[in-house]
Amino acid sequence: RIENICKTTDFKNLDAIFGPLYSSVFKIVSKYAKENGTPIISPVLQHNKILFDNVYSSKVTPSIYSVIENLANFSLDSLNDNRIIIVSTGSVKDLQYIKAFKKEYNNGLLEHKKTLKDSVIEVRGIAGVKDAYQAGKKNMVVLLTNNQVYLQDFITQLFVFSNKKEVSLMGFSSVTNLDNLDQEYLNDLNFHFAETNHINYKDSITLQLAKHYQDLNMADPSEKYFEGYDIAYYYLSHLKSEGPDFFLNLDKYYWNGVSTDFKFYRPDTETGFENKASTIYKYSNYQLHKIGWK
Repeated sequence: RIENICKTTDFKNLDAIFGPLYSSVFKIVSKYAKENGTPIISPVLQHNKILFDNVYSSKVTPSIYSVIENLANFSLDSLNDNRIIIVSTGSVKDLQYIKAFKKEYNNGLLEHKKTLKDSVIEVRGIAGVKDAYQAGKKNMVVLLTNNQVYLQDFITQLFVFSNKKEVSLMGFSSVTNLDNLDQEYLNDLNFHFAETNHINYKDSITLQLAKHYQDLNMADPSEKYFEGYDIAYYYLSHLKSEGPDFFLNLDKYYWNGVSTDFKFYRPDTETGFENKASTIYKYSNYQLHKIGWK
C-alpha cells in the first residue's frame, strides 16, 4: 500500500511530508520523497541513519549522542571549575556514550587552547569515584547509562558518600523517572540532565493550548500534543514566509517552542538536517531549574 501511495499524482504534488512514525516505512517514503524533491520530516525517530543521502530530510528528535555532546559542552563551558569524573558501567553501549562525551569534551579543550591534562577522569563504579574524589574542589560525577538497576544502586551509594562533600551528578533525563529512587537523592546531588522537550505550565501560550485541547476533548493533553503544535508551527509558518527553499536551509532558522526548540545541524551537503536543541536542567531546593545555557 505504501509503495502504491508513493506512486500517485497526489503524493508527487505534496509540499511536505510529516512521518511516517516508524523507521522501516519512513525509509520507503523517504526514497520516493527524494525522487520528487519533497521535504520529509521525522517527528519522533532518534537515530540519524534516516537522514543519510537525502538533503530533503530532517528529524526533530535529537539523537542520544547529540544530547551527550550538549552535556559535554555544558560541562566544559559552565563547569570548568569542577573536577569531571565519568563513570564506566562496563556495558558496551555505555562505553560508546563515554567515548562520545570525552571526544566532544577534549575537542572543546583543544579549541580553548587547553591541554588534555584537564580532561575528564574515567573511573569504574562507586569505588572509582571515591578514589578520584578531590576534597576542597567541586566534583561532578557523570553517569551515562539507562540501566535502571545500576542507576538505582549507584545513586544510592553516591548519595551516602556525598554527605558533607562537594559532589554533584549528571546523566540522562530517564533518571528522573526511576520509580523506586528517592527524589531527595537527586535534590541533594543537584542532578543535572539535558532534556529535548520541556513544558512550562506557567507559560501563557501553553495554558491557552491546554485549555483549547480540554474544551475539545474533555481531557488533559499529553506531551505529544505540544510537540505536534511546535512541529507544525515551525515548519509551516516558515514555509509560508520563506517558501520551499526554507527546507534546504533549516540550520539558519532557530526557534524556541512551547515544548520543543529547533536548532538544526547538517554535517555535509549530501545529508539531511538533525535538530540538536536540548536544554540543561538541574535539581535544586526540590524543584527543577532551567539553566540558561543551550
